[in-house]
Amino acid sequence: MKQIQIKDVTILNQLNHININLISGEFYVILGTPMHEEKSVISIFDRSISYEGKIIINEIDFQNYQKNIGIIPSKFVFTKNSVLEYLKKDSIAFKKKSLLEILSFFNLNHYLHKNVLFLSNSQKALLSFIRVILKDPDFLILDDCFTRMDSNDKEKCIEFLKKWMKTGNKIILYYTNDVEDILLGTQYLLFDRGNLLKIGNHQTLISDEKYFHNIGYDLPFILDLSHKLSYYNLVKEPIFNIEEMIQILWKLK
Repeated sequence: MKQIQIKDVTILNQLNHININLISGEFYVILGTPMHEEKSVISIFDRSISYEGKIIINEIDFQNYQKNIGIIPSKFVFTKNSVLEYLKKDSIAFKKKSLLEILSFFNLNHYLHKNVLFLSNSQKALLSFIRVILKDPDFLILDDCFTRMDSNDKEKCIEFLKKWMKTGNKIILYYTNDVEDILLGTQYLLFDRGNLLKIGNHQTLISDEKYFHNIGYDLPFILDLSHKLSYYNLVKEPIFNIEEMIQILWKLK
């Protein structure tokens, strides 16, 4: 099992003695707060910020860790390259077969020789995503990277990530300012003023409502709706996706 141990990590004026154990096969979501102190967790792994404490990745101190950590940023910069040239750049073990399979999954297989600059913003964001995935990192960081994607492309990315995470024994850490995206992960991390407030999962969401309120959020809409419907005995268990909710509401007609 792969794991990342964050031990008593402190960053001046940002994080206070944080202890987290991240394990493979899990998709962790960090929910952003107005002051964004918790985003420092992401900054640690792109080595753009110093910290006190220890981070151990698979029994190796992070300071000495040389293996690939994948980071997909919220912003991206493109030059005048074809899609193929862009995706091959910086790739240590480029495999065209793998590339074509991934492009086909995202309906981009017909754009291989097209100039990147002429793609839509959503397609460019997809390419930024695919470029990192091609490196097959053990640990993947998503830095609010879905904001420029349309809903269909975002759904395809999440579908891909959930399969990739399980089959490849990966760890995913996703930073977002959208409370609805809490439901995309298997676990969530809530911070308040640099302190780790709560680690939870889908089963603890309703009981953790007070923690969400503490940092200025309501529960995700679909969960909040199912919680309110339960007062009228219209649903018996929490509902986490819109398709299931539509089916239940349709039967109530």
